[in-house]
Order: sequence, then structure tokens, then C-alpha cells
Amino acid sequence: ADDIWREAHDPYINPEILRDARVRVGDSLCNEELAFRRERQEHTVKALASYLGIPEADIHPSDVPVIAMCGSGGGLRALVAGTGSYLATQEAGLWDCVTYTAGVSGSCWLQTLYHSSFTGQNFNKMVDHLKNRLGVHIAFPPKALNLLTTAPTNKYLLTGLVEKLKGDPGADFGLVDIYGMLLAARLLVPRGELGASEIDLKLSNQKNNLNNGAHPLPIYTAVRHEIPVLENKGEDGHTEKRPKPEKLVQESKSEAWFQWFEFTPYEFFCEEFGAGIPTWALGRHFNEGYNVTAPERPPIPELRVPGLMGIWGSAFCATLSHYYKEIRPLVKGLAGFAGIDALIQGKNKDLIRVHPIDPAAIPNYVMGMKDRLPASCPESIFQDKHLRLMDAGMSNNLPIYPLIRPGRDVDVIVAFDASADIKQENWLSVVDGYAR
Repeated sequence: ADDIWREAHDPYINPEILRDARVRVGDSLCNEELAFRRERQEHTVKALASYLGIPEADIHPSDVPVIAMCGSGGGLRALVAGTGSYLATQEAGLWDCVTYTAGVSGSCWLQTLYHSSFTGQNFNKMVDHLKNRLGVHIAFPPKALNLLTTAPTNKYLLTGLVEKLKGDPGADFGLVDIYGMLLAARLLVPRGELGASEIDLKLSNQKNNLNNGAHPLPIYTAVRHEIPVLENKGEDGHTEKRPKPEKLVQESKSEAWFQWFEFTPYEFFCEEFGAGIPTWALGRHFNEGYNVTAPERPPIPELRVPGLMGIWGSAFCATLSHYYKEIRPLVKGLAGFAGIDALIQGKNKDLIRVHPIDPAAIPNYVMGMKDRLPASCPESIFQDKHLRLMDAGMSNNLPIYPLIRPGRDVDVIVAFDASADIKQENWLSVVDGYAR
């Protein structure tokens, strides 16, 4: 831990700690993404000509559609099925025509592995890696403990936890942090464990694969559950702290909704806020649009990928309503089910507000920015020092919202759905309502 904390303040190892970050306000794409699109278009013209079997000279660049592919949530099932789907598109020649990929949960893990140093952006290598690593459960104690107690993987896997504990003591440390570390131990360690590379621990490093437009831009997703709460005035007239989860039911207003956040190698952004920060500044505290720094507490390095993998796949932070949806098919045959089911369904508005397990916390970058953000932003955003983010599958198991964000101008979306129940849960119909 001492080694990790000392290296966290070494600018040769973590050059981003010397940079000042500010919040970018606006609904346009960041400059780095716009530059990427220009580079990628040159590749997609050639790829589309080959895919359609027509001369490249017959294609005008402005006529080339912006194609996006997305994978659903669904943990390891979505990771494995999505890898097969993407491999098939690569073999068919369609992959090189794609400008964006987007993921929820296990499809975020898929993108992480595709852009890792040990797969070399090769789906055949990814298949080999999954065959090698997925035979053991992520929490199987001997394997997990061995990686966490033996060099060099122990330092590789524990860096993010130590930096979070020491650098952001106000953040809750919980199950999602442990889960992310175990996921990294299973998925981010190559077959030859000595080949574990620190390059893979920062999301912003993935832009090295995008600089010349050689690969699609990955978009990772998470959601924040906005549960409007009636203000409680204490005896002294001051507003009391927000209530604990079990009290939310009594004290919340009728409406709750999910706010989508997107992570790319360039920017962490929320369309509802119309604001984002550079990805290399993830994990820092901000106030009035600037990162908060103090001589005795310099910025910590970028939030590490294992922690992000935990957030992206934290389906266990679901509401009670989601839990019931999962177990309902299993208990349908029980005596008296209809009566209990009617009772629970009648109280569903209460159940959608309770999260038995707390989502992960990352610093809130829009603190003190009330006057600069849209009036529709909820008051809670300007009060909470941390954003509580969870698996975007809580809102929609297909990550189509960031793909229809204004400015991306996506023309074609190819969606691979490996959800648990694709016959009952029609996520495309949910997107249809959102788009309208």
C-alpha cells in the first residue's frame, strides 16, 4: 500500500496528476471525439467499399453512414455471446465499417478486453483469453487470493483500491469495489500473469488505439437513480441530511428516473447535465467547474479500470422491483402466488425506490454549478459530494441512448441482445419511447 500511494504522486508514472481539469459545459462532442471521427471516416470509406463490393471511387465520403454496434447487459453471458457476435461481424467485413461501439454491463467488459494490451484488438485472441480465464468463478478463493497476494499481480489489482481509500476518504468503500477487483483478477490478467500491464488500468490509455481511426470508439455506460426526496427541515430550520434507503419510500416524491452517464477514452459525460470532464480526471473532486486541489492533497491518478468494471456490471445494486422481476418466474407455481403477486405489483412504486445494496460512489464533478447547468437538473445533484452510479441495465439493457445523443448523428445501429429474457423484455420498444 505504501508503494502504491508513493507512486500515485509520481508524475513520471501518472503524468495526469500535473494537469488541471475543468468541466466542459455544452451538448456538442468534445474536440478529441470530433478529430477521431474525421480519422475513422477515412477507414470506413475503404471498408464499406469492400463490404458492398463497389469501387472506392464510387463512394463520396459524405454519403458514408455512421454505423454503431452495441451489446446488451448480462454479465459473463453478454461478454461471451457479444464476443462471438463481434467476431462474426469482423469476419464478414462489417466491423471495419463501424464508428462506435457501446456497452452495458458485460458488454462494457467486452470493450475493455478488446482494447487491452494482451488481446491486441483481435477477437480470435479474445476468444482464447475467455476460454483460458472463464473456467474458474471470479470469487473462487484460492485463485483470487493467489493473484491478490503474489507479485506482480497484487500491486496491479490493488492500486485502484488503495488510491480510492487514501485519496478520497469521503467515498463509501463497498461491495462494488471488491467486485471490480475480483473481476479484474479474472478478466484483466492474461494467461502469462507476468504480462499484466499497467497500460490496461486506465481508460484514457485506450485512445492510443483510436488515434489514427483504426478502431471504433468504445462507449461505456452507467446510470444514477434520481429519487426526488421531500426536504426535511430540522428544529433549527436547516435541511436535514437525505434519509437512509429504508426511509426513501415514505419521503420520496412520486417520480424517479435514471440519468445516463457515458465513459469514453476521451470524456466522462452526462447528456442530462450537458457537462463532462476529461476521462483522465475521473476520481477528482470539482467545485464551480474546476478540480479542487490542495498542496497537502494533490490530485490522485485517474480512476482505475477495475473500479469502473465493478460499476458497469453492478446489477446487484438493483432495486427491489428488479429483484422481484428476476424471481417472479421461479415462484409462479407456488400456492397463493396470485394474491401475493397482486399485492407486490400494487406496491411497485415503492419497490422501485429501494436499493438494498448501495451503488458505488465517485466524486461529483458538477458541485457548485447550479447556475451553469440546465434548469431541469435535480436539486440533489448540487448537494451530493459523490455520484452513485450503477449498472445501466437498471434503466435499459441496450445502450442505445448515448448513440442517439445529438451530434453523434448515428445512422445505423446494430444491436446484439444477450439479455436474460429477450422474448419478454423488449428493450428496443423502451428505446422507441425515449427517442420520441
